[in-house]
Amino acid sequence: MISHPERFDGLHIVARALIDHLTAAYDADADASPATAADLLRQPDGILHSVRVTPRRSGAAPLTFVLIDHPAVIVHAGVLHDFVFPPCSCEACDETAESAAARLELLVLGVAGGGYSERYPVGWRRRWLGYALTAPDGSASESGQGDPGPVPAGLLRSGKARLREIPGGWASWPAKQP
Repeated sequence: MISHPERFDGLHIVARALIDHLTAAYDADADASPATAADLLRQPDGILHSVRVTPRRSGAAPLTFVLIDHPAVIVHAGVLHDFVFPPCSCEACDETAESAAARLELLVLGVAGGGYSERYPVGWRRRWLGYALTAPDGSASESGQGDPGPVPAGLLRSGKARLREIPGGWASWPAKQP
């Protein structure tokens, strides 16, 4: 049961601050058209705003931020992964706005710093999706893999082809020149 979803209201502020940081610090373009929400693997209800930030470097992973009225933030990173902040907002979970914001920041800065990689397929039979993420300063890392769920086969094929082009993982974003 979710009786106090407003406790995560601050995540929208954090997401907007990270978008502002990315466009100020990196050579990247931001597209705030509603169509950018289509980057998500699964479309949520209650979309309020979406922004795709694309670095101007071949081989660097784009990030699409989708703010939903839950309140939550979903970030599509690279080609085959969506990350939800908070992943669960029920009272039984220990997730707080602060812990979700810290994970959101780790993801965004890790991707921009070149510490993000995706894999598909992982395994011979199961054909799972996998990712690895490392903070730019090496202070934190996470990884995961699992069944892609109801992702269209065409998207998995195109993602697999794109990931073959970057076998060492996604490149770091180029810094904005003064």
